[in-house]
Amino acid sequence: MDDTTNLRIEDDDINTECLDESKLKAKEKAELNLNYTRLRVTLGVLGMIMPLVIFCVNGFQIEPSISEFYYTDSMVVFTGILIAFGLFLLSYKGFGRDKGEKISDNAVTNMAGVFVLIVAFVPTQCSGPECTELFLDAVAFGHQKSIVGKIHLISAALFLISMGYMSFVQFAKEGESKSKDCEDEQIVRRRCIVYKFSGIMIWLSLLFLALYFVGAFGKIENVIFWIETIALEFFGISWLVKSKQLTIISL
Repeated sequence: MDDTTNLRIEDDDINTECLDESKLKAKEKAELNLNYTRLRVTLGVLGMIMPLVIFCVNGFQIEPSISEFYYTDSMVVFTGILIAFGLFLLSYKGFGRDKGEKISDNAVTNMAGVFVLIVAFVPTQCSGPECTELFLDAVAFGHQKSIVGKIHLISAALFLISMGYMSFVQFAKEGESKSKDCEDEQIVRRRCIVYKFSGIMIWLSLLFLALYFVGAFGKIENVIFWIETIALEFFGISWLVKSKQLTIISL
């Protein structure tokens, strides 16, 4: 066997190795995309069904706010869903940081994950005699202190602000991504409209709550629950649309 033949065999071996490595990377990328798709679907579904689930588990009894379900029979479900939000968001990786951009997908979701975990582990302030009677540990763990309620409220607000930003800014980058060349441009455009609208609705919900807390609208029964539900619905919608699994409605 001459030197030329040996070189050809070596080249063939190198090409085969490169091909195998490319296939492996492609397979890993496909599996990663599948995992992220499942994660997005899970976040979307959990966000949309959370208000209904805790309402049903609570014996179809509504509470003044979603946070107050912590002090009901829905406590375990409420806390569990929030913890799931936090863990999923901390494990999520999205678009990298573009030039001139100060914050990336990963940074936004990591912060949101931390905020929602604080919401889960630092419940809203426990007030009223019925709260103390039903949850004797409320006093022991300081749940009746106003600072606890403030930490919970601020963390919840920051979580939703982050999710509004994620939807309005980060998800909407899909319209600028090179990958859109592989998809129907109209579908990509529709998804971006949904992202931006969802982000706006999340922010408007927070604005309404801020105005309500300072007395701009007077007393409205259970309004906090319903506005928080609206914010969660649009949070869920944006993540479901981001999963690209809503082909049945051309999204």
